[in-house]
Order: sequence, then structure tokens, then C-alpha cells
Amino acid sequence: MTILTAIDRDPGCKGVVETAHDLATGLDKDLVVIHVVPDSSDEEATRAEIEEIVDSAVDDSEGIDLRII
Repeated sequence: MTILTAIDRDPGCKGVVETAHDLATGLDKDLVVIHVVPDSSDEEATRAEIEEIVDSAVDDSEGIDLRII
């Protein structure tokens, strides 16, 4: 089973990532965090913002599959 979490660029999503990470860790499951980028957005800048949110939410983001689509 995989825990799937969708977030936007709002820093308030930190709590969503924390909760999803706690759930995935507690259940020993994979965590996938996704963010959908509008066509007009700079995907590289968006990835950096989303990575910053995820990194601030968890101590070790190594096991998190971050997908920007």
C-alpha cells in the first residue's frame, strides 16, 4: 500500500505532509507526495518550493517519492 498526498505551494501544506509521513511511517508504507504544476508555471522553481515544504515537515525526506506533474 502507498500513502498518496497531494499538496499545493502553500506553506500551510507542511501539516499535511507531516500527517501523511507519520501515517506512512507508522504503517511502514511508502509515501508519495504530488503537486500538479499549471502549464504556465516554472517547474524547476516549483519543485524547489515543494521540496522546501517537504524538507521542513519531516526530519528525513529520503524515503519520500516527490512527484511534480
